[in-house]
Amino acid sequence: MQSQRRSGFGIYLLLMLVIVFLWYYFTGQSAPSMSMDQLLIQIEEGNVTSIGIHQNEQVPTGTLNVSLKKDDKDAQPPTATVYVSDVNEAQRQLSEAGFSDYVIYDVPQDTWFIQMLPLLLVMAVFFILFMILMNGQMGAGMGGGNKDHIGAF
Repeated sequence: MQSQRRSGFGIYLLLMLVIVFLWYYFTGQSAPSMSMDQLLIQIEEGNVTSIGIHQNEQVPTGTLNVSLKKDDKDAQPPTATVYVSDVNEAQRQLSEAGFSDYVIYDVPQDTWFIQMLPLLLVMAVFFILFMILMNGQMGAGMGGGNKDHIGAF
């Protein structure tokens, strides 16, 4: 019995390690980052084709997703990410540099389901707990409880 419990624990541990490895593998691959000064130099050299401005929920921070010109040997155009502390200041700098081919995306919002999910989970846990307790009460009231205490009276 003890060895079966250990092997089951080992399978869960191995599964968790695989999940953690896959999480780090897929989230670790991101576009290289550059500074705002490097971006302005790339704009002056004419290497930037487009920029997507994504504002974070923590206003005014955000990221600029930069598409650079495609080299002959590259299958896809290279991209880079610029992290900015003020999106409005970044827009001003882009305008001053004469670059206008950028798109401003809305701040991502959670859906109503994601906002309600914690409340729904708490309600489901209380409902299941209530059902378990009521099932135990029904069993005890119908003679299904501990039979040792029945003859004590």
